[in-house]
Parts: sequence; structure tokens; C-alpha cells
Amino acid sequence: MATAQLNVDSASFTLPVVKATAGPDGIVVSKLRNDGWVTLDPGFLTTAQCESKITFIDGNNSILRYRGYPIEQLCEQSDFLEVAWLLEKGELPNREEYERFCTKINHRTMVGEDFRTFMGSFPRSAHPMSVLASAINALATFHPDTCGIDDPEQLGEAAVNIMAKARTIVSYIFRRRHDEPMLYPDYARGYVDDFLRMCFAVPYEPFESDPLYVHALGRLLII
Repeated sequence: MATAQLNVDSASFTLPVVKATAGPDGIVVSKLRNDGWVTLDPGFLTTAQCESKITFIDGNNSILRYRGYPIEQLCEQSDFLEVAWLLEKGELPNREEYERFCTKINHRTMVGEDFRTFMGSFPRSAHPMSVLASAINALATFHPDTCGIDDPEQLGEAAVNIMAKARTIVSYIFRRRHDEPMLYPDYARGYVDDFLRMCFAVPYEPFESDPLYVHALGRLLII
């Protein structure tokens, strides 16, 4: 393993260097943590908090990759649920995996009446992000069988629940702030298309999403 040498006054430190798959290598400075020295990096501008197999970000050069795929390629050729699968599994799904995943997500979008009552307990004027954070945390109490952090299967089910129900929660927060009734999901529509309908449709009236809006929102969700 490569090393870096740091000399401070009369003290000398040999620090291991971690080779990066992409971008700059990392110098491990954790061994400096003692009674004499700490590192100072305001804003963590040159500090990597952890190793990541999921994303690579280089803001100076406008680079964003998910699992090695350039964000431009994903936005052009994939949709939000494909990218969600990629982030979790490490590779893009095949057709069968994708269709099964979409069906699973769409059939979990409904929230129960008790959860809806819970959502109604927040003031209408409450900040949307505060309500969303509380609601996502509360999902665990309604689905206690997905709380085993050491069980990959339970974590996978929790991820599906969050992805499926987050759009329902957001649409309800939006509509409630406008004193409009919550709309139930439509399993026959796509993830983004139905999200737009649940936010903006008038009850008992047909609603057709503008394909441009569906496409644009899908790209925003990916990014």
C-alpha cells in the first residue's frame, strides 16, 4: 500500500493512501486523532467521509456517475425505477426484473386509513419537509416486519415501501396544504405519471399528464 509522509515540527507521521477507482486517491488521516493533532477541513472540501460503491461526484468537472454509469446516459436511456434498481442492486435490471419491480412498487403505493389519519394530525401550515421526514420515519411503525437492519430481505422490503409510499405521502402533503382531498393511487399508470395525477388532478374528472412534464420530472427524480 502506498503511503504519504506528514511532518509537523519534530513529529513525523506515515499515513496510508487508499487508491480510488475514479478521481483522486485518499490519504487516511484517522490515526492523527490523538491528544496532539487533528485535521481541520472547514466544509469538508477535501475530505471523503467514506468509500462508496454507489456514486462518483466531481462537481468541478460536472461529473456524476451511479454505479459507474454516467448520469447523462441514465437520463437519456433509463427511467426512475430502473435507476432505483441500479442503485440498490449494482446493475440495471433486465426486462423481467424491471417489470416485476414496477409491479411491486405500484402495488405498495397505497397507505392505510390509520396512516392517513396520522398524516392529518399535522398542521396544514407545517413545513412539508418536516412532515415528510416524520411520515417516512413512521412507516416503520406500520411495517415492523421491515425493521431488521441485519436482514437484507427486510431492508429490501423497507426500501420498496419507502419508494412506493413516498409519492403518496408527498401528494397528500401538497393537496392538504391546498385544502384538497387525497387521491388514491392508480396501479395502471406509471410511477411519475400517477404522481402528477395524485398531485394535480380534480376528483372524478379525467386527468392526462403532459408527456413533457412526465419526462422532465422523471429526469429530476433520477438526478
